[in-house]
Amino acid sequence: TMRELVKRCKLAQGEDMESAVRRLERTLVVTPNNKANTILVTYSSTNPELVEKVLRELLAIYTDKHLRVHKVGQPEFFQQQ
Repeated sequence: TMRELVKRCKLAQGEDMESAVRRLERTLVVTPNNKANTILVTYSSTNPELVEKVLRELLAIYTDKHLRVHKVGQPEFFQQQ
């Protein structure tokens, strides 16, 4: 997932993929809240547009994977959409 996020956000410009992933891992923090069944995600950067892009792409990746995992027995409504 981190490699995919680096690719989608083009975070590896001027460095190799592994370095970009390590840098992302240092600046992206995911904190679970098991009591509320939620997570808090923070990403630090001096570029607000990059923060927005990274968080949007992370949400898209998470949503895609979540839907694939929970695809069994899709209601007809979702198949028609």
